[in-house]
Amino acid sequence: MAKDIENKLIKIAADLSPMIEINDTKIIDVDFQDEGYFDSFQLIEFIRRLEVSFGINLSADIILSNEFRTFRGIAGIIEKWQYD
Repeated sequence: MAKDIENKLIKIAADLSPMIEINDTKIIDVDFQDEGYFDSFQLIEFIRRLEVSFGINLSADIILSNEFRTFRGIAGIIEKWQYD
């Protein structure tokens, strides 16, 4: 399940940022915020697409958490949200 979520996250991100390649296996653990993969508008759109795609509402606390800095961390947040 987590792998499916990770793949969907990366596809969403790759649609927004030319810096993200779907087949890059290392991208899952890269701190995309520190690496500058999104500008501020792309990050807002990424968050919006996550909420729509997964049917969740991301609070400021979640968005500002350390887990929200990598795709693996976000996948964990979504997986936890879906099972709570």
